[in-house]
Amino acid sequence: MRTGQIASILESLGDKDFDFASRIVDSALESLTLIPKGVFRLDTSGYFGELINTMTSEKKGASVLAVNSMSTSRWTDDPREGHYLQENFAAIKMGVSIRRIFLLDKSKMKDADGDQIRRTIIHQKEGGVLVEIAWFQDILHDRELHDDFVLFEDSNVVFVDEYDRIDPSRVLKGRKICKPPDKVEFDKYHRAFQTLIRTYCLD
Repeated sequence: MRTGQIASILESLGDKDFDFASRIVDSALESLTLIPKGVFRLDTSGYFGELINTMTSEKKGASVLAVNSMSTSRWTDDPREGHYLQENFAAIKMGVSIRRIFLLDKSKMKDADGDQIRRTIIHQKEGGVLVEIAWFQDILHDRELHDDFVLFEDSNVVFVDEYDRIDPSRVLKGRKICKPPDKVEFDKYHRAFQTLIRTYCLD
């Protein structure tokens, strides 16, 4: 039924509109082919909706591993991040363990940015987040350690986001990766977290 509707719409369009509509269909098909593989492409609202739903569904004793490689101003400038952080604190009170690594730029720690970063970290620590710190300068050689993600060990789900190039404090889009079926990608992010903890996080 839907296939016929799509074909009918495409056939009714002129050249420019057809090209534009075809790109939309191609993008949708690309996203659909990823779903059986356990990968869901999400826009900004979909990303936060899925992320928060997963967090609020975690049970006592569950473990969440996160890497913050985006600007730390996300936590104060974006209301969606503020809502998500409150759900972090609520989950911690319910017995969920949340461990977050902040990837920080040493050069930003000596000015006003440094004060804002320290306040953000203190606030999260006070809320029960287990905070670790690593320097960007120490991992420049390894791109696989630069991603911003949240990994739910017990639910076997990892959320990976991309920040907005115009406003680095905001998430532009993201992916939800499920294990199974995508064990390879899930395990890649799990290894990245463990590598940061073992090798690069400050004592």
